[in-house]
Amino acid sequence: MLVRMVAAGTPTETILAEYPQLTEDAIREALRFAAADVDQLVVPLDQTV
Repeated sequence: MLVRMVAAGTPTETILAEYPQLTEDAIREALRFAAADVDQLVVPLDQTV
């Protein structure tokens, strides 16, 4: 959810206002986690093109 909000351009201030239990560090950590997860993803390339 946080990654989608950041990708959609939602300002950090808006996210923090909507989810007051979060901190800026928590948002950054969520993005780091998502990036690490994507780094593990292997996408096969279509060799027929």
